[in-house]
Amino acid sequence: MTIDLGDSVNPAPEPPVRVTLGMALLKGDQMDAVVRDATALGVTAIAPIVSAHVTVPERAWKTGAVRDRWRRVAIAAAKQSRRAVIPEIAPVRSFADAVGIAGDTAIVMCVEPAHAISASGPSEFRRPAAAVLLVGPEGGWSEAEVARAVRCSARLIVLGPRTLRAELAPVVALSALWTEWGW
Repeated sequence: MTIDLGDSVNPAPEPPVRVTLGMALLKGDQMDAVVRDATALGVTAIAPIVSAHVTVPERAWKTGAVRDRWRRVAIAAAKQSRRAVIPEIAPVRSFADAVGIAGDTAIVMCVEPAHAISASGPSEFRRPAAAVLLVGPEGGWSEAEVARAVRCSARLIVLGPRTLRAELAPVVALSALWTEWGW
């Protein structure tokens, strides 16, 4: 018996910053799209978050089945994008826990244009070694969540003058950050 291994494939290079996407839970298959796109765009980990405006019922994410599905989506996206690294899919956690685990890691929080007074563009801070990118649910972050993130030294960024769909925001944010930080 002979096995033909075929041609070798060189994986695409990984980004220079280890980014964990802290994504508020979205309804239906929108989280699948976020996992797929974030994997292709090079995140190191995906941390699903329950925030004040999340409307996904607890029964939908409490079992391990949803994490298994997201892991399968991440594997397929990694294969399609020639990525050798599959991001970790963390357990669903509260917003407070997600901000608290960041520690010394840079926190970048995408906010709606209404918060533009205190927000900056991605070009206004240097490239960190690692970052947590927080993206909110439909309805955005609560005032308390934004305030808590700011107390944890989060940098607020606005992705333009329009309110984006929640599943589109991580794609835009990661693209902007990679443009600024290099990849």
